[in-house]
Amino acid sequence: MSNSSLLKTALLAGSLLFGTAGATVGEEADARKILVSMTEYVSSLDALSFDFEEYHEIVTGDGERLGLAASGSVALVRPDKIRVLRRTGYTDTDLAFDGQTLSLTDSDAGLFARHALPGTLDHLIDTLRDDFAKPLPAADLLTGGGHGGLTAPTAEIKDLGVGVVSGMHCDHLALRGEEADWQIWIAQGDAPYPCMFIITSRNIPLAPQYRIEVHNWQAGPVEADFAPEKPAAATEVALADYLKGARNLPPNFIVEVEK
Repeated sequence: MSNSSLLKTALLAGSLLFGTAGATVGEEADARKILVSMTEYVSSLDALSFDFEEYHEIVTGDGERLGLAASGSVALVRPDKIRVLRRTGYTDTDLAFDGQTLSLTDSDAGLFARHALPGTLDHLIDTLRDDFAKPLPAADLLTGGGHGGLTAPTAEIKDLGVGVVSGMHCDHLALRGEEADWQIWIAQGDAPYPCMFIITSRNIPLAPQYRIEVHNWQAGPVEADFAPEKPAAATEVALADYLKGARNLPPNFIVEVEK
């Protein structure tokens, strides 16, 4: 039997053993009800914190799809405070906002920036996305879905039944927008927080994905410094220079183009 036949047989066996998504797709109204319960719950919290595992894919110039993994933590106090720590293996970054000032640190690049940005958390998210083309990771999870994804009009939404994420039974939803497919796993029970979130970019060749998995979700008071001091070893620069010098990819992923 050829390798192709073996693969088809294995896939068929998997379908027979585990069933298919189409067999458990629920009514759209039920799916929207679950989604609304999550967005209302997250938006209602005055404070929350969680750890996360993040995985996002890039497509190289020669058509290879590669994944980058990171870990981090989030602490948030509404309406205007957040701190996001993120470790990637090639740099550690720290974003802090206290309602008046945005502070950013890239430890490996040795950069620190302060930028006056009075306003709410929603204003911060919009400014980073629209003015600096730097979307805040998991903004839809932090705000209950109001920043361009989960609550935007979608062509369709499905309830795919129940899945288990890190031991937590979750409602599994699939949404299809104009440019991307979304999947979200929402914890069942009185605290319907987002356990996992996947975005698939359909308008990019090979459809790369972004995934974030949430751990240690806590609703309630948090302890965090939202206005950290400049690290002694860092050089303070303007926000534009920080964004230009910060490491978005590992050094070995960057190819210098000859001019």
